[in-house]
Parts: sequence; C-alpha cells; structure tokens
Amino acid sequence: AISESKEKPVIAALTATATPEVKEDIIKQLKIENPAVFVSGFKRDNLEIICIKTKNDTDKMSKIVSICQKVSGPKLIYATTRKSVEDIVTNLSANGINASQYHAGMTAEERKLAQDMFVNGHSNLLVSTNAFGMGIDKSNIRMIIHCNMPGSIEAYYQEIGRAGRDG
Repeated sequence: AISESKEKPVIAALTATATPEVKEDIIKQLKIENPAVFVSGFKRDNLEIICIKTKNDTDKMSKIVSICQKVSGPKLIYATTRKSVEDIVTNLSANGINASQYHAGMTAEERKLAQDMFVNGHSNLLVSTNAFGMGIDKSNIRMIIHCNMPGSIEAYYQEIGRAGRDG
C-alpha cells in the first residue's frame, strides 16, 4: 500500500567542516525545522602537521622541491594566486618533478582534465589555488603543502582534511 501521508521527507545534511554560520545557512536553505545536529570530533590522529620556516621565496621553493622528491603518493600544493601556482609548477618541472596545475584562469575543460588526472591517479602532484578541492573524494592524498596561509582557519582545516582519508 502507498501511504498518502503529507509528511515531509527525512533530510540529512552532511558536511565535514562547517562554521556555525554555514550550519545555520544549511538549515535555512533546506527549510529544516528543529533539526537534530550532531558534531563529531575534528581530531585526525593520522595527520601530522609540520611548519617549516623559510628565509625567502627561493628557500621556500627549494624546500618544496626537496619534500616532493621524498614523499611518495598523491600530493597537493596550495598557493594563493594563479601566478604562484604557475611559478611552482615551473620550478618543480625544472627539478624533474611532474606536476599538474589547477586554477580559475584555466578553461573549464583544462580544470576538469587536471582534476580527473589527479583523482584517477594519472597525476600524483597537483598545484592549485583553493578553487580545487570542494567535493573531491580522493582517499589516499599523502601530503598537502600550503605555500601561503589560507584565508581562515576553517579553510585551512578543510584543505588539510583532504589528506589521509583512508586512515
């Protein structure tokens, strides 16, 4: 028998990292009344966070190259501008490291190709602005480098959260 009930359907809205404002916006946009909100811990014991002091941009690039040569598996490098992304890819290439790039200055087709190559394992190093990553489900990212500090702690946490999802 088919129920003729006029009840609203059950809705579950999930997000890995959301500020209180974003949570409220989700509730408002989905028109959820009296929601049950569950927040689990944010601690990720499998992530190791390291801060490396550099003297200047040349020193920073040298350290990035060295780290990329030592760490195996998929890697993400975040930079704040298109120019920084392009400069990093150029420097990595000059040091024999194959890297793809992803930023808003690329065509939609170029971005899709770079994303697909990275997600499907055909490219193990992607240098990107923060335009990359929303909705990306790649469980085995082994390293994330921030060349510049993200705009907020929430952005930082969301970006580092893309690493080690496979435990």
